[in-house]
Amino acid sequence: MWLMAGLRGDTTGFDLIAPLSLLGAGMGLIMMALNTHLLNTAPFDLIGRVTSLTNALQNVVASLAIATFATVLQSRLPVHVAEAELAA
Repeated sequence: MWLMAGLRGDTTGFDLIAPLSLLGAGMGLIMMALNTHLLNTAPFDLIGRVTSLTNALQNVVASLAIATFATVLQSRLPVHVAEAELAA
C-alpha cells in the first residue's frame, strides 16, 4: 500500500503491476493464515458462526480501506493538480 501512495497523474497501468501484485500476494498470504488459525481455535460447534463473522469482517475492513484510500486520494488531488500546473 505504501507503493500506491506514490501515484501521480502520469502513472501508467504498467506502473501499477508491482504494487498491486505485492498487495494481492500479501493479502492472500495473511488472510489464509488468519482464517486457518481462527478455524483451528474455534470450538467445533461454532465453526459456522466463526466463518460467517470472519467473512463479514473481511468485507467491512476492505470497504473501510477502499473508502480511506479514496478519501486520501481525493484530499491530495488539489496538491497534485497544483504541482502539475507549476510544472507546465
